[in-house]
Amino acid sequence: MSRRGKGTNHVWTAEEDAKLIECMLELKRGERFNGENRNGLRKGYQKELERMLQEKLPEHGLKEKLHIESRCKTMKKQYYMIYEVRNNGQLSGFGWDDQKTCVTASADANPECTFMRNKSFVYYDELAIIWGQDRANGNNAETPADMVKEIVREENVDQKMNHLTNALTTQMQKSDEQILKVAENFAGGGNQNVDNRHKLNEELQKVDVLTTVEKQRAAMKLVHNPNLLDYFVTLGVDEKEIFLVELLV
Repeated sequence: MSRRGKGTNHVWTAEEDAKLIECMLELKRGERFNGENRNGLRKGYQKELERMLQEKLPEHGLKEKLHIESRCKTMKKQYYMIYEVRNNGQLSGFGWDDQKTCVTASADANPECTFMRNKSFVYYDELAIIWGQDRANGNNAETPADMVKEIVREENVDQKMNHLTNALTTQMQKSDEQILKVAENFAGGGNQNVDNRHKLNEELQKVDVLTTVEKQRAAMKLVHNPNLLDYFVTLGVDEKEIFLVELLV
């Protein structure tokens, strides 16, 4: 499941990264977006990635400017940085473990860079196919130290978003449980009413126009009135939204 955020605050999942790499390799193998002299990818490739990811991950809503552009930039910097560690010995105290596909660090390594230690970069070989020729030709003005500073900033954003996402997920799960308990704890007449109360939480989750608190209020009103509840479950999604808005007025 995608953890959405605005702009660079989107926290990319392993599935999204895998599909992004898959799409870039497809573009690299083709003629339209493969860079001149096979260097990198041509201008406009990120817009094409948006189209491809919409097909592969239709529910994730990944957009060129909001998400894809910054992720490609981060991946490119990570690749360039590891390239320097592996090939040019820059970033004193750091090395590369081919078996574990991760950066190693000695005790005297730069403490600002230790976030890389033992961190696996599983897509290094794939990124080498995409940007390897570009880096070998020296087409990047930033030093490894500059790259590290920017990646550290991006790592910090990801960590903050992870904490926020986990907190929100926990709260939403608790709220969903509360709605279900409300529906189950109120008595009503007949098996149909019982069935409808059990369906209530599921039906409320289909409604996007209400907040979690508003859904709880609606649940309490509906379980108190079996006739309204019976009517509610017969409605389509759009009709349910209108019904609930009116119910809460």
